[in-house]
Amino acid sequence: MLSTTYYANNQFSFSSSLSFNKYNVYKVVDGGQVEAGSEANYFAFDAAVNYSFRSLLNTNAFDPTIFVGGGVTKIGEYQTTISNGVIPANRRLTFNMGFGVNYWLSES
Repeated sequence: MLSTTYYANNQFSFSSSLSFNKYNVYKVVDGGQVEAGSEANYFAFDAAVNYSFRSLLNTNAFDPTIFVGGGVTKIGEYQTTISNGVIPANRRLTFNMGFGVNYWLSES
């Protein structure tokens, strides 16, 4: 996974991530189990707006955040034991939201 963050100011930042993976044999994907020899590639790109509560809490190290964003995911073609056929590649949009905590080791 590759990710990057741009800090616009003390409260707002923008982040993005890019991921390339492969589903293992026998992994259940969308209700079907991936057969040996047809492991599906997986690609995801996500972007988010992050809000930091660090300045509101007046702390230097402890930095709780919330985020909201979206992305696109693509799963490659694979064969499954349930449908006894090839599942075509598909792409879907995602909506992401959540929270997290950063702990800063230095001020810069």
